[in-house]
Amino acid sequence: MKSPAHLQTNPSLPTQPVFPLSMASEGARVRVVSFVNGGAFNRRLTEIGINIGAELIVRQCQCGGMVLMRGNARIAIGFGMAHKIAVSPVEP
Repeated sequence: MKSPAHLQTNPSLPTQPVFPLSMASEGARVRVVSFVNGGAFNRRLTEIGINIGAELIVRQCQCGGMVLMRGNARIAIGFGMAHKIAVSPVEP
C-alpha cells in the first residue's frame, strides 16, 4: 500500500535536529537548512555567502556576534542574524 503524498519523507531533508545558528558552539560544523525571514534578509545572506545547503564552521562566538568559515572565507554576523538561520549538525 502506498502512503499518501503529503506523508512521504523528503530524503534531502536533514535527519539531524534543526536549531538556530546562534545556539551552535565554537568549532561546530553545521549545514544551513532554512532562513526564518524572507526577501531582503535572504538576499543579504546569499550576498555574503550563506545560502541553504552551505556548510559552515563556527570559529568564534562572543559578545553578540559570530565569526563563521565557509571554505576559506570568514564571515562575521550578529546574533540577531544568526538566530534567524536554521542549521543542522554535520557529521565529521
